[in-house]
Amino acid sequence: MAQLMHSKDRLRGYAERPFKMRGLPAGSRMGYEDFSYSLAEMLQEWGMSVPQEEQMRALFEKHRRGNEGMDVEEYEALLFRLLCFLRASEEVQVNTRNRAASEERDKHWREEFIQKNPLRFAEIYEMQRQLGKGSFGTCYMVRHKTQRDTKNERRVRVCKIISKAQAKAANTPEAKVREEFAVLKQLDHPHVLRIFEDFEDEDNFYVVMEPCRGGDLQDYIKCLEPMDAWTYERWVAKVLQHTLSAIAYCHAKSVIHKDLKPENVMLSTAKHTPVQDMHVVVVDFGLSEMFSSPTDRSSIISGTPPYMAPEVWQGNFSKSCDIWSVGVMLFFLLSGRHPFMAQSVKEFPKAVQADPDWGMMGGATEEAQRICKWMLQKQEHLRPTAPQALKDRWFSNMGHDSQSVELDKGQVNSLLSVGHRTEFEKFVTRFVATQIDASQQKSVNDAFRAFDTDNDGLLSREELLSGLGQFGASQEVALQVVNELDVGSTGQVSYTEFLAGVINLRGKRPEEQDKLLWIAWEQFNPDENGNVQVGDIQNALAARGMTVADLPEGFLTGLRNKSTNALTFEQFKECMTLHDNSGRVMKLLSGESKRGAKFMRWLMKKMNV
Repeated sequence: MAQLMHSKDRLRGYAERPFKMRGLPAGSRMGYEDFSYSLAEMLQEWGMSVPQEEQMRALFEKHRRGNEGMDVEEYEALLFRLLCFLRASEEVQVNTRNRAASEERDKHWREEFIQKNPLRFAEIYEMQRQLGKGSFGTCYMVRHKTQRDTKNERRVRVCKIISKAQAKAANTPEAKVREEFAVLKQLDHPHVLRIFEDFEDEDNFYVVMEPCRGGDLQDYIKCLEPMDAWTYERWVAKVLQHTLSAIAYCHAKSVIHKDLKPENVMLSTAKHTPVQDMHVVVVDFGLSEMFSSPTDRSSIISGTPPYMAPEVWQGNFSKSCDIWSVGVMLFFLLSGRHPFMAQSVKEFPKAVQADPDWGMMGGATEEAQRICKWMLQKQEHLRPTAPQALKDRWFSNMGHDSQSVELDKGQVNSLLSVGHRTEFEKFVTRFVATQIDASQQKSVNDAFRAFDTDNDGLLSREELLSGLGQFGASQEVALQVVNELDVGSTGQVSYTEFLAGVINLRGKRPEEQDKLLWIAWEQFNPDENGNVQVGDIQNALAARGMTVADLPEGFLTGLRNKSTNALTFEQFKECMTLHDNSGRVMKLLSGESKRGAKFMRWLMKKMNV
């Protein structure tokens, strides 16, 4: 049992065991008979009493959450709650310093943190005004229903509601919509649209994402204030820098966007934001493809005709097609015209073989024209990669040299002290990092780009070690920081891992700390009074890979002593003891009869069964 408390992989494997033994396929649910047999077998293996039929049935009903049966995640949540009880009652010896090495689930920790919400969308969010409408999706401003304090502070987000009926009418299978969500969850970059959670019911899909206050690029340029040619080109260079940063990252992750155009590039910052503070994100991965190898090619012809590369029309293309699309965007932004046009879709394959009228870009600088011609080379191998394009002198001439940023010393100090955080503190900080808008983290984004010297959207161990070394960190301290940030031991640090390292809860003023902790608290789905059922917290922690051994003593004390099954935000804050774990070994109470008796009382009291 102690091993299960220390390892999320072992716990998941234990939860999967009854499904595998019965030959149940992945994603299936087990009925009551399989559940009761499996749980009884496990409890007997642990030397614990087996519940009576009535109690066993109540356990099944509670954890299947209204579904036909219980899936692996729901069964794992039950095991997690049982192990929480055993640790809280001090019946199992747990050394909080004896942590498991990096595990397989750690490699996908962010995807687990932004998983599908099992509740109904209307239970969590209230609708505000409509922002825009597409062929089968409508975007709304939404607010979280739970009020944080008397100031009526609620988080504002954007939700895209996709009608299943309209998607079907447009020949878009439901699986394709889910696939787009899955791609977005795997992409972790400040200039790729961040999603926070998603819902699904009988009629709709709901994806909750960061607001894009400036709208899409196509509409934004219509509202631009008059400016001289150099200032406008500098603005365009900033847009292209952020767009290419996103594409460089996607390509490093073997994802091709395939539909880059001004409508799919959005500004997260509000209109009239100064150029240096602008933040651009790439959206709409509905046509994207994920390759298993960087050398893979595709034959699926799709996209928006004026932006499609010659090789796409030929049905044999690679990730370089995105570079062509960016080149078309650059031509359009600096000339007001598309470089390739045709009277019909059938005529586009021939149109893209002709040379553009470069005279239309005559008002742009030589550097802008040169990089545009480079990206619009007919032959793929002659085009730059996204990282190569980002190093072009056009960006530095326009004042957008990402490696010349002066870093915030406070951020560096936060990174250097990350090893002093408790495991639960690290967990909650990652939770927060997945739920905040990248557009509001300008200094962090600048720091991330400055460390990312090869422009691939990820920080290698070498890049981070070198960057920290420039700020006086010893090799030993820098290595510790890298090991802490690289949660899955992949050899690379993602944007959200870096952001979590920069967020220092201990260094915040009380009101700032409360604001960040509330972001994590919201993910436990508090009711309108701000309270959360203890069982719901346990379920959420289990689903996101928390280990029982890393739970804070304050939370366990609450499990031992609370007469109610609900927790308030203030009590949650008390659990967040922002100081080092003592690493003490909990007392072991031996005796199967004592353990069995306590387990039965736990069933009756803590789970209301």
